[in-house]
Amino acid sequence: MASAGLYNELTCSICLSIYTDPVMLPCKHHFCKECISITLNSQRKSGLYRCPECRAEFKYWPSLQKNLKLSNIVEHYLCTQQKEEKSKVFCTYCIKSPVLAVKTCLHCEASLCDMHLRTHSKSEKHVLIEPTASKAEANKCIIHNELLKYFCSQDSALICLNCCKEGKHQGHKLELISDAFEKKKTTLLDFLKKINSRTTENDKQLWMLQERKKRVQGKASDMKVRVAALFTDLREEILAFENKVINEVVREEEKLLRPLADLMQKLEMETADLHAKKCCVEELCSVTEPLTLLKQPAIRSDLGKKHLENADDFDGLTIEMTLQKGLSILSNAIPRLKKSKGFFMEDNSDMILNVDTADLNIALSSDLRNADYCHIEKSRPHHPERFMTQQVLSKNKFSSGEHYWEVICADTGDWYIGVTYNSVKRKGDMSHMGSNNKSWCLSWLDQEFTADHDNVSEDLCTEPDNYHFGIYLDCEGGWLSFYELSDPVKHLHTFKANFTEPLHAGFFIGEGSWIHIGK
Repeated sequence: MASAGLYNELTCSICLSIYTDPVMLPCKHHFCKECISITLNSQRKSGLYRCPECRAEFKYWPSLQKNLKLSNIVEHYLCTQQKEEKSKVFCTYCIKSPVLAVKTCLHCEASLCDMHLRTHSKSEKHVLIEPTASKAEANKCIIHNELLKYFCSQDSALICLNCCKEGKHQGHKLELISDAFEKKKTTLLDFLKKINSRTTENDKQLWMLQERKKRVQGKASDMKVRVAALFTDLREEILAFENKVINEVVREEEKLLRPLADLMQKLEMETADLHAKKCCVEELCSVTEPLTLLKQPAIRSDLGKKHLENADDFDGLTIEMTLQKGLSILSNAIPRLKKSKGFFMEDNSDMILNVDTADLNIALSSDLRNADYCHIEKSRPHHPERFMTQQVLSKNKFSSGEHYWEVICADTGDWYIGVTYNSVKRKGDMSHMGSNNKSWCLSWLDQEFTADHDNVSEDLCTEPDNYHFGIYLDCEGGWLSFYELSDPVKHLHTFKANFTEPLHAGFFIGEGSWIHIGK
């Protein structure tokens, strides 16, 4: 037992064998020099090295310090084991270092240590005896006591000549043991190659995933910085505008308070004068002697005019006009601020529909931003660009840059929303958006979402929370993305294409359906 405990202490955790040229990592764990070198080399692409024992991380290739004392202990242990080899039977499968066997399997012709015995077959064919090094005894059939010469692949059993002639192995495919050995060894070597190949492939994929993770984190970090900077500028603009409006209110207040203060002062003086007159009149009214009263000087009965008849009131409308003007300026400043922070997407939610392309069964609103299906055909002049298939295009066209617009759709009927070249056909099945190579669209057909292009549909396994959609187009980048403007915003689908012509927003409106462009 003491020998087994010492063996465990002297075992490398990578190869599970006795240390060969043991070295120590900075974290104080020991490994075979070759084992840890191979392990660290496989971690090189990740840019981070880890100890297989405690998972301690090292930014650079760690120093491998040779442990001379441990090397001497290993050497002494191996010498002691070699002296005992003559009198002891060792495990057949512990190739790198000898381990005492606890059983010998006559069927496998192998001696097994305690560890390998746990995984050994429990079949009755695998007869276990006390450890023996006698090949003559181990190589004999336990039934006929004859030399084992053949291998039955069907039963995975080693058998003698008499086993071939009688018993359950009759009619089975048999091979010479030497041939079966070579075949199994070849199979194992092929499997080992596949394992090595898969390991290399997994390491490569892991490295690619780590690189992708870094890119995602880098882009997210950059986006966070730009968003924070944008809203900081917006807050500064809004704060400056708030101060401006408040100052305007204060100025209006001061303008009105100055004359009011003057009027209040005049009224106070007049009130004092009236009070004096009142006292004088009351005193005269108390005189009963006519001659005395008539001798008093006459009192002016003119009390003057009212002072508030022409006073101005607070003009809130002026403040509202200032507020409206400032909000308009702020609204115009947002695109400038976005562009300064690297956001180049242009908002085109003010786009309008082109009446010359509208099918006669599509009714358009006066502002050309609403379209709905109508059973009675509209009276419109003939135009070569007019659709005959319940479709309409936008007046706006996009040939460069990044663009964004919003569309609200009906929750009834069928509709398609997307983009198309103006050169698309105007009638026939091939004119429908998504049915040709000149259009890309999101379709709501029979209560199901699909993404369609060139007559190929991809089911979008999602249920809409609402029917308010955002569409993003990057002409140079070749991206067309659809988003449901729920909370949170949900990405529905992205097309990747090489756009070779200017694009128009396109809409198909089925019976009982409608669309609205804008927010």
